[in-house]
Amino acid sequence: MAKLTYQQKLDALSYRFYQHGQWTPKAGDYYTTSRSDLELYQVVSIKDGIVRTRFTEGSDAISEWPEDGFLNDGFGPKRVLVPEWVMNAPRSTKSNTEVLECLVEARRHLNGADIDLAYIDEVIAKFDTQLPQTTKDASHD
Repeated sequence: MAKLTYQQKLDALSYRFYQHGQWTPKAGDYYTTSRSDLELYQVVSIKDGIVRTRFTEGSDAISEWPEDGFLNDGFGPKRVLVPEWVMNAPRSTKSNTEVLECLVEARRHLNGADIDLAYIDEVIAKFDTQLPQTTKDASHD
């Protein structure tokens, strides 16, 4: 993996700033920054008071940071954990615009109809195959 998706970035920022997610860095963790980009970094190791990290796109260079200031000093507070559940979430094959278009089309079919649950199920079934898997899974929970 070289870059985050927009959704992954948004989920990571939400975890940090809205849910107040805590992070104690460990080897293997992925993180991004609060900048407006999709850059992704990984903690390679933490040993002898040094945190070693790497940029995941186009470079094998290892950067070293003091462990005690990694999240607190200088650039530290701008580091944002990308939780494992965000990294492992299924990626949508459709854009948000395409999903919205499917929902608008479904609404058009429902507009003004004498709606009952059977009719809603029928309309949803028509569009269910057009939605990305992650949206379908979430709609059936």
